[in-house]
Amino acid sequence: MIISTIIALICFVAVVFECLFMYNTFRKCKKVNCKVISSEKKQKRENGYLVEEYWNTDVTFRYKSEEKLFTLKTSTYCVKGQSLNCYYFPEKDIVFRKRDMKKKLTSSSLVVTSVGILFLLLNFLFQMTGVSRLIIKNIVEILAAVISAVYLLMGTWHVGYSLNAIRKTSKSRIIITEAKIVDVIMKSRRYNENIRNTYYPVYHYYFNGESHETQSKLKRKEPPKIGSTASIFVDRKKGGPVEYNDVANSLIMGILFILISGLTVYAAWFMK
Repeated sequence: MIISTIIALICFVAVVFECLFMYNTFRKCKKVNCKVISSEKKQKRENGYLVEEYWNTDVTFRYKSEEKLFTLKTSTYCVKGQSLNCYYFPEKDIVFRKRDMKKKLTSSSLVVTSVGILFLLLNFLFQMTGVSRLIIKNIVEILAAVISAVYLLMGTWHVGYSLNAIRKTSKSRIIITEAKIVDVIMKSRRYNENIRNTYYPVYHYYFNGESHETQSKLKRKEPPKIGSTASIFVDRKKGGPVEYNDVANSLIMGILFILISGLTVYAAWFMK
């Protein structure tokens, strides 16, 4: 019990220190207005498949009457002359956007916080052996209410997602367009010792005489053939692809989650 408490405290202290570090970094930084002078696409491929895509964006700004030039790694193309709100760290002579620091904080602190919460729950379970039955009953009722609320929210989200997908894919809102697969993006994830690849085709199509090229949101277990054609849904007004994952399954899951929420409330009431 003491060990789990110490580990939980260490995790939360680590998150606090990281937040303080981020705050101290921002405090020392100077807000600058960067002007884009060029943006060049970079691609990384494995076995012919696209696994990473970004833009090396050259920006310039003025600091203490000195013109400085830096290269930012951006996820999208930046137009020449575009203004970007950035932060300049004079001590290390680096420049970055606010979103980059947020991503770093989120990716690391979420994991550490999750570990801390896990050990707090373990500590709570260890202490329950010396708690009276009345207190345990109250705790069970509170947990049942929390679980019910979580399942209700999940069910509502899934049902709302499915209904929104059905509405946006109605015949009055979309048209079917033939698109050519011009590239394939491969993303890898590790499960235990195995690596699983998923593939996302890049579509090229025409809408109202204009050329469009966009990545599909729908993942595939097998890579589609480059150069082949596919029929896709396109929004009649905006011209962008309309894609949703497993609408029927999402609707069924949403209904099941709502039923589980109701059953949890009924079970908690029945135990009184």
